[in-house]
Amino acid sequence: EIIKYKYDSNEIAKRKLSQIIYPKDHHSYMNDFNEDIESVKSIKVENLKKTHETLIKNNKTIISLASNIPTKELNKAIETLENGLKITKTKIESKVNIPTVAMRETPKFESIYLNDKHQSDIFLAHTSELNRTHPDYYKMHVANFILGGGILDNRLSDKVRDQNGLVYSIYSYISGAISPGEYGIYFGANNKNTDKAISLTMEELNKFVKDGITEKELSEAKKTLINSFT
Repeated sequence: EIIKYKYDSNEIAKRKLSQIIYPKDHHSYMNDFNEDIESVKSIKVENLKKTHETLIKNNKTIISLASNIPTKELNKAIETLENGLKITKTKIESKVNIPTVAMRETPKFESIYLNDKHQSDIFLAHTSELNRTHPDYYKMHVANFILGGGILDNRLSDKVRDQNGLVYSIYSYISGAISPGEYGIYFGANNKNTDKAISLTMEELNKFVKDGITEKELSEAKKTLINSFT
């Protein structure tokens, strides 16, 4: 699987991005391909046991139920499930402690040349302070949906792809789970269009931050996102 992606320009760009914005000992830092291959070869049973002990054993399992079963019957089913799994109410503190990574003080740009590649894969990103439990996470989720996270309609796709034809695809994203992730924008473009696409993307991003969103955009984004959870 690692070798499969070794010459994938998107994967190469993604790994390089992680190396720029995260320190090497961070869980989001991605090794070079050869480092990963050597790492896989050196895995021992003791490594798997340690990973299980640190990351899995003391973490919670979350089970979600969606049904039209009457409340009384549903509660009975939940009780049976809890008894069967021997669920404990005791709070167990996770051993995982992932530090927040500060944003770079100065921007850094790196490019990697690959023979016979007519498309460039571009990531523009920085670290974020938002994990899934942060009070602003879902506000950011809605804002990102409007800027570039919406599948069918968003500002970046409309401006950079549809109106100007500079990219094959473009989207923005926010990653974050138990720990903060990053906020970024990705696009794939013909090599001759990359500089124009970067400039127009940054222009649209700055406009978004400066002017904000419209009530119509907010209403439609909230409606779409709420429906996606049902």
